[in-house]
Amino acid sequence: MVYWLYSQMALSAFLTSMAIIVFYVLGIEYPLLLAVLLGVFDFIPFIGAAFSTIIILLMNLPHGMSHVFLLLCVCLGLQYVQNMIAPFVRSKFLKIDPIITLFFVALFGRFGGILGIFVAVPLSTIIVEFFKDLKTQKICQNDDELCENEQLLN
Repeated sequence: MVYWLYSQMALSAFLTSMAIIVFYVLGIEYPLLLAVLLGVFDFIPFIGAAFSTIIILLMNLPHGMSHVFLLLCVCLGLQYVQNMIAPFVRSKFLKIDPIITLFFVALFGRFGGILGIFVAVPLSTIIVEFFKDLKTQKICQNDDELCENEQLLN
């Protein structure tokens, strides 16, 4: 679970740094504050990005609707880029193939709905690690039998 947290921190740092650059280039007021807001709310899966985008849009509403529309496009674009690289970043931290991660997100989302999507990555990590341990015989076959790893320790 710690590696999932590290991957989420890396993704949030990436999103924050990209948002700072884009907001600064576009001349948006308070680029650092808005980018940090976007990065912090990114820790809340799925709804955090929408919530932070709404707050950013409401803060910039006095600047006009064209300004708000530009910000909406920028925030959606940043989220899109972040969601495209997320499986690859998570695979590097969790040592799980991105296809497996996407498969579990789709599977748990189909059968568990929103809650399934929230727990898909941590549960997929647990399942994959269990099978890796089973393959390397870190988990004993019988209660009477010692694992190869335990025999080496004795």
